[in-house]
Amino acid sequence: MRWALAIAALIAGAAQPVLALECLLRDAVYIQPETGYSLAFVPVDPERHPMQASNAFALVPPGTEAKLLGDVVWGNGESRPLGALRYGCPDPASYEAERACTHWQGVIYSFGAGEVRLLPAEDQPAPEQILLPNLGQVLRYSQVLFDLRLGEIPWDVFRIERCNGQ
Repeated sequence: MRWALAIAALIAGAAQPVLALECLLRDAVYIQPETGYSLAFVPVDPERHPMQASNAFALVPPGTEAKLLGDVVWGNGESRPLGALRYGCPDPASYEAERACTHWQGVIYSFGAGEVRLLPAEDQPAPEQILLPNLGQVLRYSQVLFDLRLGEIPWDVFRIERCNGQ
């Protein structure tokens, strides 16, 4: 029985896409083939995210040049990666203005090698899939849907498509 489990684990590990193992999260681009949305991670800009953000990304709706900019923070005592997507924020934004231009917030999860985990830091290997819980429903009722005239609403799960660092 143990041998069967060990072999199954090896097969499952071999089935993991090589791309996810060779790509760091800061260079990973994820896609939803069903909707056309992409989720592109980029290196954290210390000027834009001084000492707080562990990840930076952009959600790109299909058929538009617009981007919803996102970041991930692990705040004081926060035990989970809290992501936020913003659009139309003034630069620099006040707290009130930033709240008004934030269109999604939530804990971000990753999937890979048969496990669900929290989103890794930008210098860690890119997971196979990313989950932004409740993204579709929140954007469905967000003003950004109307501002950008988005017809398609994204789902919550994104699959790795490519690595920009290679």
